Amino acid sequence: MKKIILFILVLISGITRGQDVATNATLDTFAILIGDQVGYEVMVSHPKGAKINDGDFPELDYIEFLNIPYDWDTIVSGNPVTLRKKMTLTSFEDGIHHVPPVRVGYTLASGEKGTVSTDSLRLQVFSIEVDTSQKKIKDIKNIIREPLAFRDFLVPILIFLVLVLLALILYFILRKKPEKKVVPEYVPPAHVIALEKLRELEKAKLWQQGKIKPYQSQLTFIIREYIEGRYKVPALESTTHEILTSLKDLNFSNELKSKLKDTLELADLVKFAKAEPPLERHDQLLKYAYDFVEQTRPAIQKTEMPQDN
Repeated sequence: MKKIILFILVLISGITRGQDVATNATLDTFAILIGDQVGYEVMVSHPKGAKINDGDFPELDYIEFLNIPYDWDTIVSGNPVTLRKKMTLTSFEDGIHHVPPVRVGYTLASGEKGTVSTDSLRLQVFSIEVDTSQKKIKDIKNIIREPLAFRDFLVPILIFLVLVLLALILYFILRKKPEKKVVPEYVPPAHVIALEKLRELEKAKLWQQGKIKPYQSQLTFIIREYIEGRYKVPALESTTHEILTSLKDLNFSNELKSKLKDTLELADLVKFAKAEPPLERHDQLLKYAYDFVEQTRPAIQKTEMPQDN
């Protein structure tokens, strides 16, 4: 009956106020036990075409708003329109509390904006009285234990059997596992790798296709990789000057050192200074690279065969 009267009041308020927006809030009851829940309802009446926001429900330490719906329920769709939100309140602190007003913003069809608020409501929360008539606290009863059955031991037995089975399988696998002979991987000598890569570079004909920088980069990489593998010098991470300095004490001819210097320095100019050397220099530097590898490769040691007398 109370909700019907409230609905009529909100409806009448909307009719009497014309284009105004009105709101009101009610509780199902004004007294609860601590921890109980009480229904809370907010109604809004507004002229057609107005937009109503979700409502500003305050956060409180002593009262909690539960299951706040996101959207408004439309109760009356005429003019004025009547909206409603139903939710639940609870409290875990006894005493007399005030449910604060809920602020609802709106925008009329004319563009006018405003805010209306519900009234503050009074809610009394009672605590539960403790029965102190019993002066002596009774002891906690002992746990009643069930008799042991076979199923109580089934899981440990199964786990034990599985572990034994796994241990046996592992034992036989390790026992029958043949010893693997470690065969050292064959690594071709540095000069074999370098000569093969130089031949592949020559077949690719990169500079003939205008790919000067890739050609020079690969050429100098092959030479640096050969120097690093042949003389254990970190040539791939070193500058041209550092490479030449580390090789200066080796037994090279001055002509060979000059050719190596020309090859590395020209590649640096192409890569970093975007130099464009004459075309005949590319084949010439490739020949320098072949000569350097061939003349610095390890000597082939011949084993003398015993002669028959």
